[in-house]
Amino acid sequence: MRLTRKADYGLRALYYMACQSPERFTPVEEIGRTQKIPGGFLAKVLNELVRGGLLESRRGQDGGLRLARPASEITLLDVIRLLEGPLAINECVGENPCCTWAPTCPMRRVWQNLQETIETRLARVNLARLARNDHVPGRVPSR
Repeated sequence: MRLTRKADYGLRALYYMACQSPERFTPVEEIGRTQKIPGGFLAKVLNELVRGGLLESRRGQDGGLRLARPASEITLLDVIRLLEGPLAINECVGENPCCTWAPTCPMRRVWQNLQETIETRLARVNLARLARNDHVPGRVPSR
């Protein structure tokens, strides 16, 4: 399993917006420049995030984008699922398992545990935690 650039860029853009004032509409060009994301591709990713309800957009001189809900309510798992679709470490643990070995496979439990661990970890980190940099394992969170 490997995340695409779309998910990487989407997460970086959302992280940047989580670091801004919640009321501020951030220009797309600023997001691209500060996060070093190519403009054309960034626009496509941001449009998906708007359609998915994670971003709100406004046109005009003071236009741009901002988070559609508080950063504390948007998890990394939410973003990855929106941009990548359902996660599956192996096809036997996906939404529609298609492996005929699934009922008797000795590896299935391993894949299920790994899948649950990944999803749990991603669901624990929200954009607010990311912006505060208190998501690093073993690190004492800043107050």
